[in-house]
Amino acid sequence: MGTLMAGWAIYLSRDLPHGMLHLAAGRFIPLALVGAVLGAAASFLIALLLSRLLRAGRRWWLGGMALLVLCYATALGLAAVPLRPVLFPLHMFSPKPLSIGLFLVLAGILGGLLLARFLDTRAGQADPAGGARIRSRRPAVAAWSGAALVVLTASSVLALSWIPAGRSPKSPPVILVSLDTLRADRMGILGNTRGLTPMLDSLARDGAAFDHAESAAPWTLPSHASLFSSRLPYDHGTRWEHRPLHPAIATLAEHFREAGYRTASFNGGGYVSAALGLGQGFEIYEEHDEVREGGPKPILAAALEWIRSVGDVPFFIFIHTYEVHSPYSHDEHADAGDAGRLSCPFGFKEVTAVQNGTLTLTTSERRYVSGLYDSDVAYTDQVVGGLLETLRRDGILDRAILVVTSDHGEDLWDHSSLRSPGHGHSLYEELLHVPLFFRAPGLVRAGGRIGTPVSLLDVAPTLLALAGLPPDRDHRGRSLERALRDGKEPDAVPIQAESIEYGPGRFSLRQGDLKVIVAPAPDQVNAGIGFPVEPVEVFDLRADPREEHDLSGRMPPQATEMLRSLLERVGRVFEPLREKHLDDERIPERLREQLRSLGYVH
Repeated sequence: MGTLMAGWAIYLSRDLPHGMLHLAAGRFIPLALVGAVLGAAASFLIALLLSRLLRAGRRWWLGGMALLVLCYATALGLAAVPLRPVLFPLHMFSPKPLSIGLFLVLAGILGGLLLARFLDTRAGQADPAGGARIRSRRPAVAAWSGAALVVLTASSVLALSWIPAGRSPKSPPVILVSLDTLRADRMGILGNTRGLTPMLDSLARDGAAFDHAESAAPWTLPSHASLFSSRLPYDHGTRWEHRPLHPAIATLAEHFREAGYRTASFNGGGYVSAALGLGQGFEIYEEHDEVREGGPKPILAAALEWIRSVGDVPFFIFIHTYEVHSPYSHDEHADAGDAGRLSCPFGFKEVTAVQNGTLTLTTSERRYVSGLYDSDVAYTDQVVGGLLETLRRDGILDRAILVVTSDHGEDLWDHSSLRSPGHGHSLYEELLHVPLFFRAPGLVRAGGRIGTPVSLLDVAPTLLALAGLPPDRDHRGRSLERALRDGKEPDAVPIQAESIEYGPGRFSLRQGDLKVIVAPAPDQVNAGIGFPVEPVEVFDLRADPREEHDLSGRMPPQATEMLRSLLERVGRVFEPLREKHLDDERIPERLREQLRSLGYVH
């Protein structure tokens, strides 16, 4: 049974077509071992139970057999319906005929096991003619066969550790940090003058920073799925919490694990939960509830402990925190004179009241909220920067590749008075423009500044290249290794974003300083929320960085070609009538509670 389940997982994950033999073996052996152990144990216990009942009398034996058959039928019913997500978590990705066939084969194996034990004990009954007992050798053969299978599988586990991985000779550790909801314009190295991020700025100056890095989506789930897979949201499909990342999509963590790296993540859960498929490839995926834990310090402490524990073994770690995300819980950079009716913390109750229109903020109160956001940015710099400084003192950071970025920004009344403070509702720069810098002494030129617009889709292929690992032919992004090493500007390529959480769906395309936004269904409602938007908008980001002057009425020639290209993309992937939103789907209660604590579910 374990072998069948393992084969199913490997088939759906496409490990072999991806050339990930280590990963395939890592999936196969544990499942096969568990199946062998459980099968041998079940066979032995059933045989023992029936033999004991047979000694007590034929009626006891028949009654026990009837009870086992009833338990078998009940187990099949439970496995087929209520327990299917637990026992067969990959069923949502599997073709229906394959899922049904697998279930029937497993049911047949279990039924055959039960029948075999029934026949074994029956063969041991007294011979009516002579009164002698017929001793069956089948239980012993089955027991020894099960034991041999367990030993063989366990030996395979040991053998796997001796098989050389496809590791690069340099094999530097890789640290990927995602500071959820951090706007690019809050970084000092990107022009902010309030002194919010001195520690991160210092680290960025030791490496190379990107002036115009763009997220592929304006909210957490699709943006991180794009970060890990180097695919646009409509291509990887993880745009709602009921559509986890498909196991056939090779993630960044899977590439590193295949190369022999240790892999771990310490994160804030919610929309980066393993339940949404983002844990693929990680040995450890530790989710925290920062609202209940009082901030990111437990995440950072766990990450530091793990990094120290792996020693000199190459590792890939993904660290994520929601500290910048509301509720805003620090006020050092907020002017108390602007507070008005507000106070710190500014929580989900207040955010919801503002977005619902039951609380209308004055101009000064909006400044106060923006100051609270800035204060959370400063605190994040302090604690995350403190972790990275500790790693530098430990001698770890200077031999590692460090990447610091964000998944999206925050609208602080830049464009929307209906959804501010918040995100997920537009494709304007306050949500798409994110910080991004690489630091890797000896690999990345220190003091580099790259002005060419890039996408977070480029992070995964760049990390693989810097680590000396082979590229993934399915990546949509490109490697920026040469630009990081030499400091030369990469070629300008189109930068796309898509996948709205709230309101009408939108698609954007940036080419140089021109940006086109399309809303193919302006009246569409997502997550129960709709609001008016323009079907087409065009902006010159050099002349109009705040996107206040729409040029669609006098569209530049280049924008016309960009619009045509974007509409082709929309025609291929946009299916508004088939979209489902949050409240229509059943999601795990623990995940629902976490999303509620982050303000996504009410």
